[in-house]
Formats: sequence, C-alpha cells, structure tokens
Amino acid sequence: MSTFLITFRIHDNATYSERYNSLVERIKKEGPWWGDTTSFFAVSSEKTTHDLIYALYYDTLLSSTTDLLVVVNRDFKSSYYVGNLRDSDIKTLLPEIKSLT
Repeated sequence: MSTFLITFRIHDNATYSERYNSLVERIKKEGPWWGDTTSFFAVSSEKTTHDLIYALYYDTLLSSTTDLLVVVNRDFKSSYYVGNLRDSDIKTLLPEIKSLT
C-alpha cells in the first residue's frame, strides 16, 4: 500500500459543484484519507500511481480542458497529471511527472 498526495484545481463554472463532489467522493472510496484543506487529499491505496489517477479521472466528472488533477506517490518517485496544466514548473519540481493523456 502506498500513500498518495492528490491536489486539484476545478474551474469555477456552472458544473463546479458536481465535478468537485464527484472527485471528493471517489477519493474517499479509495482507502484511508485525509482532506482538511480545500483542494488537497492524502490517501492510501493499493493502486499504482497511473491506475489511481486513471480511476480518479475516468470515474468522476472532471474535464481535461478546464480542470487539473495531480497525483504524487509519496513512497515512490512516481507522479501523474491530467488536465489543463497552465504552469509547467511542476515538470522541474517533479521531473518524473507524466501526463495521463
């Protein structure tokens, strides 16, 4: 089991609440979690980093054109993102990061 750090940005439009709630509920189904801040969760999972971000993206209402989801495996040098990456500095900070799409 690995510990994952999940952060996200959901574009504020008419479907913001539905997309936010679908992601939060899906994260909570994964395993033990902590989420006392607005757009950050820590969660334990048996999944690989790729499989977790895949599930969090495809099992929710997130939009890759407006939203951003980043998953970092704390135990291994593994991280993925999906969505509208506006600032590519994360690729310097996490050189191993890969795009899901």
